[in-house]
Amino acid sequence: MPVIEPIYSIEKGCEVYHNHSECTERNNIEARNIRAGRGEKRLCKHCQNLASQDHLMTLAAMSNHPLFGKGGSLLEMAAILTGKK
Repeated sequence: MPVIEPIYSIEKGCEVYHNHSECTERNNIEARNIRAGRGEKRLCKHCQNLASQDHLMTLAAMSNHPLFGKGGSLLEMAAILTGKK
């Protein structure tokens, strides 16, 4: 997954941190304004959406895995992963 170490911008008005390599907002921060960490800011919505898409892609791929069987439900997969099945 393209989730990476968080960064934030020190530019005035920037209120979020970024942790996804494909976030266009993250990639548009000027190098001189980048700081490592979260900076006590909230996570960027674009990074959240990208991470959710990554998660769904992983689940979709897992649903076709022999361990889970073709078309297994998400609840069945979760039960197997957590050892409850």
